[in-house]
Amino acid sequence: MTLPHEHSPATTVRDVLLLVRRRKWLIMLGTAIGTSLSVALAMSSQPQYTATAAIVIEPSQAPVAGMSWGAPSITSDIHMVSTQLDIIRSRQQMARVLDDLKLLERPAFRTAVEEQFTDSATRIVRLVSAAAAWFPEMVTRTTAASGLPAMLVSSPAAMPGETAAVDDAGAAMWARQVHEAAIDAFNKRFGASQEADSRVISIRFTATDPALAADVVNRAAELYVQAQLTNKLSEVERISLWLSERIAVMGEEVRAAEAAVQSYRAEAGLTDEQRARSDQLELMELNRALGMARVDLLDLQSKKETIDRARGRGDTQALLGLVSSPILISLRERELELGRQEAELSSSFGSRHPRMQLLVEEKKQLSAKISQEAGRLALDLDRERSRAAEQVRQLESQIAAYKAQDYQRGGAEVGLRQLERQSEASRRIYELFLQRFKEIGEQQAIIEPDAQVISYANPPVRPSSLSPKIFSLLGFTASLGASALLALVAEGLDRRARSARQMERVTGLRVLGVVPRLRSSRAARPDRYLLERPISGYAEAMRSTYTALRFSDPEEAPRTVLVTSALGNEGKTTFALSLATAARQWGHRVMLVDADLRHPSVARAAGVRVEAGLVEVANGEVALADAIVTTENGLDILGIAEASRNLTGLMGNRKVQELFDKLRDSYELVVIDSPPVLAVTDARITAAQVDRTIFAVGWRQTPVSAVRRALQLLRDSRASMAGVVLLRVDARSYMYYENEDGANYYRKIKGYYVD
Repeated sequence: MTLPHEHSPATTVRDVLLLVRRRKWLIMLGTAIGTSLSVALAMSSQPQYTATAAIVIEPSQAPVAGMSWGAPSITSDIHMVSTQLDIIRSRQQMARVLDDLKLLERPAFRTAVEEQFTDSATRIVRLVSAAAAWFPEMVTRTTAASGLPAMLVSSPAAMPGETAAVDDAGAAMWARQVHEAAIDAFNKRFGASQEADSRVISIRFTATDPALAADVVNRAAELYVQAQLTNKLSEVERISLWLSERIAVMGEEVRAAEAAVQSYRAEAGLTDEQRARSDQLELMELNRALGMARVDLLDLQSKKETIDRARGRGDTQALLGLVSSPILISLRERELELGRQEAELSSSFGSRHPRMQLLVEEKKQLSAKISQEAGRLALDLDRERSRAAEQVRQLESQIAAYKAQDYQRGGAEVGLRQLERQSEASRRIYELFLQRFKEIGEQQAIIEPDAQVISYANPPVRPSSLSPKIFSLLGFTASLGASALLALVAEGLDRRARSARQMERVTGLRVLGVVPRLRSSRAARPDRYLLERPISGYAEAMRSTYTALRFSDPEEAPRTVLVTSALGNEGKTTFALSLATAARQWGHRVMLVDADLRHPSVARAAGVRVEAGLVEVANGEVALADAIVTTENGLDILGIAEASRNLTGLMGNRKVQELFDKLRDSYELVVIDSPPVLAVTDARITAAQVDRTIFAVGWRQTPVSAVRRALQLLRDSRASMAGVVLLRVDARSYMYYENEDGANYYRKIKGYYVD
């Protein structure tokens, strides 16, 4: 009987509770394992302490007004803080802290380094071993009032190479590996971040030793500040060295020029009165202009050399200190912003992520723009230098022209004036460089770093890691959630027949009955069990199924019924024998036919011996009356004398159809046991020849896909379906699968049955 189409019912709270009851062992086992591992991990892990120090970035101002040379300073741009964060978190900075504090000699840190050489398999084995050791005492240890439980005792993993003799090259390589592993371990516990939108940077370090954590962050802050000061002093020293070299050379030039003047005056016998001419003031003005022009030219040359060195190093910050360019400042701000974005994205994405690749490409383009702008600035400065050189050449040309004119007036006097002018120009340049050298020396004495420590860390008192109780509770919660999810997945993957409601929804057919499982000893003779236990649950299920079968057709009860299934070994033969026996108990005349030519089993199940059967009757070798075997309870059986695999087409033979028609006229019910639908075509052929077909499904055995496929084949064969029966059902477990039928009330009605 086909049911009207119904939508799948909504999931209710009871459905969820039934799922939990069905998968309770999976949930309990998963929760127990996960909780044990979390407790073992919590108990075996030492408390972690996090110390924090703070530094502030304060760009210093130039100590001497009007100075264009000196130590480079960090700009006041807030985005520059991200660059300083990258410096603090750099491997070079961490290596300096590591070596300065000799952390590899401190046991608390050395243990962390040793973990870098421990493979994952060893860690898992340790964790599982710890769970096995801790689980029996989990409750008492986590609730003990005496403090934290003893830590898991295990020997630290031996770092490779500690016990093996190696040569010098191997020792050096091993030392580098250990040092790199130490930096990696340091990096996992070290962190730095900007506080809101301020210039304050917080430095953190986590360790099992509170004193070690405080020492590391304090020393990291101090080394960073020292590095700032060292960089400034190095730049000042470089400029001072260059100036001192130039001053020494220029001093010699001044002395040589003055000596030349005195020598010329002595040789020419010139006096001061002879030099007092009307054009002296003009010549002095030209010389002064020439001297200033040369000073400007030297200044521009110095700036050009400094800019070229900054471009060679890619030091955009130094360029900002030398030239004023809004475009370069804007590009620098964008470069800092991209650096900050790269630092943020690198913690979540790998270098191959599209966003990271776009960011890298944008940084390349920005670097090209910065380089282009720096080149433009250098070109502008070079043009200024060319103009200054041209001015010097013009002044020199004017002086040369004047010298020629003055030479005509008095050769000796002109020569003297030239020497004096050269001497004066050299002296002015020398004094200017000497003044700059003194200013740099004064600045070197008062240079301050652009950062200072505003808060040193004290050894933390409370651990920053979760307590064992909280960690275990979180582990329990996570394990419970994961186990519930696993149970849900397992439920979704379980595509076997599980309930009457499911079968009606999948097949569109009425479920005629839910037949409980018989014990192996009782299943050998189900017909006898029905007779001996007429008020058992199994007997009532068979009577209920037979009743549903009789009323499956409102006009006339079916006389010939085929029992089949999708696959083999689902209990259809036992059901067919039990159904026939139940009908016989009603006083009906019943015939049970074994139509499974390849694997006949009806005779064995009924405990009778068949000498001739269906094959012989169909072939006309034996009369029907001679082939029928009657059981002790009056059930007639037409069996198979011998299994055969060479009877292709027998069930479609006209004689078999005539035989079924004859049996239909002689009996009130003819039950035919056929082979599985998906195995051979005999069931499909026979289904088209009978009044109704019962489809047997093994509970928690037959896949739903097989049920759908078999029913589709039967429908294609124009079989008239009576309904579905669920076989071999465990009544206690079935109540956790069915939410609507009488299985829910098993405990209340089982007293009516006597098994």
